[in-house]
Amino acid sequence: MRGDWQPSAAQPVGQLNPAGYAGYGLTAGLIIAVSIVLSTLGTHGRIALLRRPDRPRPSDLGTLRQRLRLLIADANYASLLACMLFFSVGAGIMTSLATYIQTYFWKLNAGHLAVLAGATGVGVILGLVTVALLVRSDKKRTTISLYCAAVVAATGPVVLGLVGAIPRDIGALMPILFLQQTLLIQCVFGAMIMGWSMIADVADHMELKTGWRMEGLIFAALVMINKAVSGVGVFLSGAILTAIDFPEKAAPADVPATTIDALALIYVSAVALMIAAAMGCLGFYGITRAAHAHTLRELGARRPNR
Repeated sequence: MRGDWQPSAAQPVGQLNPAGYAGYGLTAGLIIAVSIVLSTLGTHGRIALLRRPDRPRPSDLGTLRQRLRLLIADANYASLLACMLFFSVGAGIMTSLATYIQTYFWKLNAGHLAVLAGATGVGVILGLVTVALLVRSDKKRTTISLYCAAVVAATGPVVLGLVGAIPRDIGALMPILFLQQTLLIQCVFGAMIMGWSMIADVADHMELKTGWRMEGLIFAALVMINKAVSGVGVFLSGAILTAIDFPEKAAPADVPATTIDALALIYVSAVALMIAAAMGCLGFYGITRAAHAHTLRELGARRPNR
């Protein structure tokens, strides 16, 4: 399959060759499967350490619907849910249009994309380091700050490219794009970790508020809705390409500059709008570090022997 990605006379841009995507999909699927198995094996031993609920968990749909309504009505959970919904749409747009921006706007080939994939790995590691360093900071402010940096990383170079303020020579451009991709993944990954940590705080908040431990429902509802909504970003990406009459299966040299610039401008606007909406929703989240500490003390007083 490797040869399918290499430039040739028939297909000078390797990433536009559909034959290579069968191997890509198989490789990605295997990596995802292995990651899930390793994650499961690595956390299975923690099950025995989990606190058992004081009361049996409900099994009827009526009670589950009642609990879900309680969750949606809570401002803290609703703000996080709305935040992650908008961010999922933005992430879907970024992911779907990234190859178009890299291929047609920046004129990168498959080798350059492989280098940027390495930047993604570096960004994940730096995201973990960032969260570790900021573990004692206010979660909401930290997440909003990471979102702001992510917007700059995702759109900044494209804006500079549109106004001609960034070099197009590939030797000078690649280090800039490598740093951009690293910063983007670092901030997005760090914000995601912080977001899920805030969801865990909501579970404690809801237990104190209602007397029920509902983290399973809290996480399940959020994951299900986010997965569904992320597809909206993909749909919108297709709608954007259709709206600007982006040609199918076109070589970068054959696409008019005005069409490429229109794609870049809409990409910047859509991503910035979605992440700004996510930050706006997060502003309604009210669980501070002090408030969560108080919640934990109250819960501890209710179950002193646990």
